[in-house]
Amino acid sequence: MKTNYEFRYAAHPKDAKSYDTQRLRRDFLMEKVFSADEVNMVYSMYDRMIVGGAMPVNESLHLEAIDPLKQPVFLHSR
Repeated sequence: MKTNYEFRYAAHPKDAKSYDTQRLRRDFLMEKVFSADEVNMVYSMYDRMIVGGAMPVNESLHLEAIDPLKQPVFLHSR
């Protein structure tokens, strides 16, 4: 099993108005949501939200805590 995550900072609205398509895609699009036997997540500083996908094919997947959460279990504070 593999857990992947990406940490993204929020953009200032005035800055985002000047972004081209490539920059918008880099900062706001999550291209790799589902991959076989992987958990993929993006931790966004917009409302401190985590978005992701998991696709178990050949093995069970576990939702593991990622470093930015600073918690022993993924849903520890929920």
